[in-house]
Amino acid sequence: MDLLLPPESSNEEACLITLSTIARHYASKVSSLDAAAVETLTQDVVLECLVNLRPGKRWTDPRSLFTSVHNVVRRRANASAQRTWHGAHRKTEVVRQTIDRVYPWMAKDLAIEELRHLSFHAQSLENLSNNCRRAYRMVREHKASYSADADAVKKSRATSSSRKSRCSGPAFSGGNS
Repeated sequence: MDLLLPPESSNEEACLITLSTIARHYASKVSSLDAAAVETLTQDVVLECLVNLRPGKRWTDPRSLFTSVHNVVRRRANASAQRTWHGAHRKTEVVRQTIDRVYPWMAKDLAIEELRHLSFHAQSLENLSNNCRRAYRMVREHKASYSADADAVKKSRATSSSRKSRCSGPAFSGGNS
């Protein structure tokens, strides 16, 4: 590859073109990349090289520039391949965990247990006063804060929290405060 670096890298545009040409040359040799990925890798490498090329630092030996750009291309291509592999591995693990999980509708005993739980929950809510039931639903089911609950009924947060303490019993202990 016959590229000459501009004399002492004084011309920024020529330096940018040189870096881009070298990076594109090495990026195109990465077999796993399509044309768009080569262009993206080229731009990333040029940006990294420009950041590394501090003011006042000049490339006097073109071979060191070629080696430096080649190393950046290789490192970024390897990192991309690793991210792809790890992403596929994570996706496979999530699919495996999803398949291995037993859902209540898949097993009769779990379905019965879930129905008991839902029945107990509905019964407990029916035993609450209207204000307590509304506060419970806003805070537990709709994930609202006690401040939002108080704003909904135009009362203070202290009133909402005290209502929570009056409403809570053994069936509703251990929730958000």
